[in-house]
Amino acid sequence: MLAPLTFVDGSITEPGIGFTNEPGLGFYRPSAGNLTVAAGGENTTRFNTTNQLEVWREGEWKVVSDITQAAGSSSGPTFPTVDPAKDDGLQFFNTTLERQYVYDAVAEAWIDTTSAGVDPELPPVNTSPVVTGSVTMWPVETPPADYLLCDGSAQNRTTFADLFAVLGVIYGDGDGSTTFNLPDYRGRFMRGTDDGAGDDPDAASRADRGDGVTGDNVGTRQNFALQNITGSLNVGSGSRLTSGSGAFSVSNATSSGAATGGNSGELAASFNASNVVETSTETRPRNIYINYIIKT
Repeated sequence: MLAPLTFVDGSITEPGIGFTNEPGLGFYRPSAGNLTVAAGGENTTRFNTTNQLEVWREGEWKVVSDITQAAGSSSGPTFPTVDPAKDDGLQFFNTTLERQYVYDAVAEAWIDTTSAGVDPELPPVNTSPVVTGSVTMWPVETPPADYLLCDGSAQNRTTFADLFAVLGVIYGDGDGSTTFNLPDYRGRFMRGTDDGAGDDPDAASRADRGDGVTGDNVGTRQNFALQNITGSLNVGSGSRLTSGSGAFSVSNATSSGAATGGNSGELAASFNASNVVETSTETRPRNIYINYIIKT
């Protein structure tokens, strides 16, 4: 049977159990029943004779579980003095308020990990819930759990009671009794309501959103349109076209007979919006397909 390993007691400056690459860091035994961690010639933590974890603070040993603040303080707990260079990750237990904190040396702040519901070594997480009815963009075909595609489909009023409480029948009343319709954002660009700002000159003519409401209201629709394109033609002597501007152009054309004055060449006018804008079978900005999804 191998004999147990034994170490010298050591001291705060020369720990009995140390590390080759960091001689000042290690464990030493200052007295019977005490095992203390030293770093850089200073005490940090220890287990006392009753196996309680203590930290060296403000010139004395303090039991971690006893570092508390009386309940009812309007300003929150009073934290122990810390050294950002040494105390990153230090845990603070407030047993009276039943809160747990971890010191973040980068932020130079105590982080309440109790409400975060995570391991105290990790930063807090955002636990704020997404509000039912919130719409967001989604970059793949299938929506995540608790979301539906904004495709105008009819959904059960009981199954999605929370969402029905938000939408009601604004986007359609489904079968009139057991279902309701989702907003249908397929193939459409979103636009903020004008709300009287005057930025949508055609706000008053916007179409029914699904429940009979039209005009300057959320959910109403608007078909595609092209801003008016203008041009002009200049007529010279002899009632001949001489030039065009904007969407109009003038070019030589061959006539089947001679015009007055013996000229066989006539000028023809043509209209082509592509002279001034890119054209297609619809009016649109540059775009990328995306799915809109809604929280149930």
